Amino acid sequence: MRDALLGTLLSASALCACGGLVVFDGEGAGGGVDDGQGGAGSITATQSSVTSSNTQGTGAGAPSIDAEIEVVKLGANCMPVVGPDPMQGSVLVRYENTGSVAGSLTLTQSSVVFANPMEAWLYTIELSPTTSGTLAAGEVASVEHSKVGVLGDSSFLCQLCGQTGTVELRFDDGSGNQQIEAQNFELGCAF
Repeated sequence: MRDALLGTLLSASALCACGGLVVFDGEGAGGGVDDGQGGAGSITATQSSVTSSNTQGTGAGAPSIDAEIEVVKLGANCMPVVGPDPMQGSVLVRYENTGSVAGSLTLTQSSVVFANPMEAWLYTIELSPTTSGTLAAGEVASVEHSKVGVLGDSSFLCQLCGQTGTVELRFDDGSGNQQIEAQNFELGCAF
């Protein structure tokens, strides 16, 4: 069910641009529960559940770069006064070129989804840098993609502290080959 929910949320991204609210009227009952693990004084993140999808084709003499999210370090600065974009942090991604020539991946889209049986929030984020950098054949590199502040009011994130979210990254190799990586994390907040 979670995969179907995530698919529905990602399809609705055009409607939710910067933190919209999506309400489901399916079979789910109940709402989100604040488990009180938001913490105080520091922003922390935990991680679990990795999924990936790769539509890369590998031809002779072609790069074949695999991306894998290693660590999600995203949290919210909810100290008074909460700014319009409280989410801060980074996502560490490991890149490996298993092909026979140099190549790179470009990060084309990044988002965070928080969902419960009744509703969900899709939050588009910007990360920098937006590329793996050029990797020689057989090279492995880890790149820390830092969250960049965005316009619009997303201060609602401070109401989601302690909840599990999913960060999703979409990559393209410049030849039309795409890859999607997703990983769950807990939104830690500083109050």
